[in-house]
Amino acid sequence: MDFNALGDTYIIIIAPFDLFGEGRYQYTFEMRCKENPEISLEDGAVRIFLNTRSHNPQDVSPELVELLSFIEHTNQTPADGTAQRSGNFSGRYHRSSPVKKSG
Repeated sequence: MDFNALGDTYIIIIAPFDLFGEGRYQYTFEMRCKENPEISLEDGAVRIFLNTRSHNPQDVSPELVELLSFIEHTNQTPADGTAQRSGNFSGRYHRSSPVKKSG
């Protein structure tokens, strides 16, 4: 199999704390050479670390903020009121709640 024919790989870690201490919702890593960061392996592997407790919504999409808030507060509606703006996640949650409760 040709290595270059493989699709991109995304590893996504969602944590209830900031792994790197910079207050970001998202940290994205791609393979770079330690000795020369301008050289990229370009193997299609991307590692994304998401933090549910950030305070910089301007750096990411409103949908990501809503998702991470929903994950942080799975038994509640998002604490920051984002569900009222788009309703994407809260609507899906409310539609799936009876299924979760019956199982």
